Amino acid sequence: MKSFARFEIVPPSLRERNRARKGSEALVPDRWSDDWNNADVRGLLRALQGFACWYCGSPIGRVNDRSPPRDQHAVEHIRPKSVYPFLAYRARNYSFACTLCNSKKGDRYPVVGARAAWCETLEARRERLDHEEREWLHPHQDAFEERDFSWSFRPVPAGRLWTSYPWSEGHYWHVCAARPRTVVGQRIDRLFAFFGLNDGELVTARMAEIHELRRNIELVANLSKNPALQRDYVTRASRAMSSFYPHGYALRAWFEAQRATDIAAIFRSAKSAAPPQLQPPSKTVEWALLVGRIDEMLRIYVVDTASDDPTFRRDSHAEVERCAYALAYLYIAPPGDEATRKRLRAWFDKTLSAPVRALAGSKVRALGR
Repeated sequence: MKSFARFEIVPPSLRERNRARKGSEALVPDRWSDDWNNADVRGLLRALQGFACWYCGSPIGRVNDRSPPRDQHAVEHIRPKSVYPFLAYRARNYSFACTLCNSKKGDRYPVVGARAAWCETLEARRERLDHEEREWLHPHQDAFEERDFSWSFRPVPAGRLWTSYPWSEGHYWHVCAARPRTVVGQRIDRLFAFFGLNDGELVTARMAEIHELRRNIELVANLSKNPALQRDYVTRASRAMSSFYPHGYALRAWFEAQRATDIAAIFRSAKSAAPPQLQPPSKTVEWALLVGRIDEMLRIYVVDTASDDPTFRRDSHAEVERCAYALAYLYIAPPGDEATRKRLRAWFDKTLSAPVRALAGSKVRALGR
């Protein structure tokens, strides 16, 4: 789970939908049209959230070339539309969720006391929602970072069997808790308890991701005489520790916890020095890594649009649109101050190919920028 960056851009399809639903019409649950699945909305969520289910951190979308070729996850209404119909078409009420978490959550959104009610002006609605005593974390309303999570790690003995998976050296048993005992920390704890985020299957998944990160670090340590290939594995390691990627916070926490011990021992054994770039990515590096992966996805999907299968071809066109919108949002609102944003946009223009820039540029114009 991650706190979403603030954004002021309303996806065009939601802008039109909300313009059509004024006054008391916003309170009437009609036969919902799923405008939240349109390319401009899914593109925004990809730019905000990346490739991890907001609740459990499991992979969603085409994280890498081994992933399923099509998205199977849902655009989830954080405050359920059956309870808050006036938020059904509000982008600040959306996140990506895996099928399992979306099903488990259902129409739940626990609060203490009265729920926020609809009122005429947007400012008044936002104020009521901000003061609603919600029990769960909200990605658009709660500001939180990895320091709000406390991870504990301990090595698993080699050869131990756990949940039928044969663990070996380099696997770490771990659990997560919130810290300190703030309102945000309590909301994190409740989410962990409800979704079982410290239960067997998710712990197993995080252990496997940590083990993969450790293997990549071992390769970095042993490739000091092959700088090009070493850089590739440094990029893989950095990408894995990004908050946009599955279980990124857990991997980042493991790296920081083991930097002076296990990781240092890996480089001592290989008689090499750790490259300075081998570290958890900053927000600007995270942004660049996300742009790079979406660019790769878009180029794959463009090739797929030439398929002889009409269904596959149609789906590929839809994915191209979503990727193009995601790049447009990332181009419009990179992280940092104005000088940093200017530098990142220049990198974007220099790095991406002309056809990809043209696709993203068309969506920037569609967003009115």
